[in-house]
Amino acid sequence: MGHTNTVTSVAISPYGKYIVSGGDGTVRLWDLSSGKEIAQFIGFSDGEWVVVTSEGYYTTSPNGDKALNVSIGTSVYGI
Repeated sequence: MGHTNTVTSVAISPYGKYIVSGGDGTVRLWDLSSGKEIAQFIGFSDGEWVVVTSEGYYTTSPNGDKALNVSIGTSVYGI
């Protein structure tokens, strides 16, 4: 995983455990020691948002789940 376009900002947590990076319309939280992406934060122009973990769990604003899809084989379904 990772950003699909230019990263425009980066911040390191005060104790150096996490990195937050922003770009391509997303903000991502990373574990610095492993390099693993922990979560992806996505905001939409209508104010809705989605957060997805690297394990596939998610939470959304009241209508943010309308932006999520599930693919099964070659078929894609809205949630």
